[in-house]
Amino acid sequence: MRPLAIVQRYIGFDWNLDSRTVALPVEKLSKIFHLIEQWLKPGQSFIARDAASLHGKLVHVSCIFPLIRPFLRSIATFALSYKSPMAKLQAPPPLQADLSWVQFILKSLPNEMPLAPAQLVDLQWWGDASTSFGIGVVVGSHWAVWKWAPSFRVGPRQAFDIGWAEAVAVELGLRIMISLNFLSTSCIAGHTFLVRSDNAGIVCVTNKGQSRNLETNKILKHIYSLQAKQRIRLKSVHVTSRDNISDALSRGAIQEFLAGFPAVNIRVSPPLPDHLADKLISL
Repeated sequence: MRPLAIVQRYIGFDWNLDSRTVALPVEKLSKIFHLIEQWLKPGQSFIARDAASLHGKLVHVSCIFPLIRPFLRSIATFALSYKSPMAKLQAPPPLQADLSWVQFILKSLPNEMPLAPAQLVDLQWWGDASTSFGIGVVVGSHWAVWKWAPSFRVGPRQAFDIGWAEAVAVELGLRIMISLNFLSTSCIAGHTFLVRSDNAGIVCVTNKGQSRNLETNKILKHIYSLQAKQRIRLKSVHVTSRDNISDALSRGAIQEFLAGFPAVNIRVSPPLPDHLADKLISL
């Protein structure tokens, strides 16, 4: 602690009392970038202590950059995979891919976090998914619906479950907002946008940034990387299925939806990203 100084260093962070922000010390951030670059070098090998140290440092950094949290699970898994503390292992491709995402997010976002809560923006964003039909999304007066591709299956005994589908609904809602330029103005940077879902599990994992399901975690990475590019945050809240206005869309009951919500009258169909193009059909 430095008496009377505007910026106080405490528990490894710089606390700015004037701007009421907290940041990672610049020299520490530079060391993190250098460490990630070492792990991304081809042919490099590491002992268990190196892997544990990398994970611990990035967990600490995630206090300022929470959007990197979905990408840390593979590092923890790798650190636990050592049979001997002195064994040397190379970082597997999935771990390097996650570190590349971490590197991108750290470079995309400002190195500071406001101490005051972010402004919550409610654009009337609703999303829902069903295993039998597909996905429905509502953002304000705009709506979109997608049907599962004929050869694609979602369900409890499939590789892709309903939790994954509900996460996809969140991702597509965010892509709608981007395609409609809802996030194009600089004044929204740093704001938090409200998302409504009737799946309590996906509300939890989208806010936390981690899922135990591998496929759901892949979708969370896309959601979090989009947040980083737009410099925003999402906050998911739970609503009942009866209150979720996108429920009818997710079941394919388009006319029922239009009759019930005449103010939501602008149909949109943003392009699907590559990782979803073979799984969904836009209607």
